[in-house]
Amino acid sequence: MVKRKKIVSFRDKHQKVLLFFPFFQIVVFPVMSREKLGQVLEAFKYYKQFSDYCKKHPQAVEFVEQELPLCEEMVKLLPVKIMRMKQELGIN
Repeated sequence: MVKRKKIVSFRDKHQKVLLFFPFFQIVVFPVMSREKLGQVLEAFKYYKQFSDYCKKHPQAVEFVEQELPLCEEMVKLLPVKIMRMKQELGIN
């Protein structure tokens, strides 16, 4: 797995593309597996990072005003999905 540097700040015109890039790299398979759980955990991390970035940099919100509510919703919903996936896989 590639280590990624923590997001500090982006230039205005690049914010939207760079915020969404990690999501484009994630492929979710329809089969329940530890690999899929890992991908959902990774997706949660990026949704959270996206949401947190926008909270710290309000000027970025204008570039992602349609996408931000979805990301904030996913930050609320994915922990429940992760918990269910762990239960199905017998992971505590």
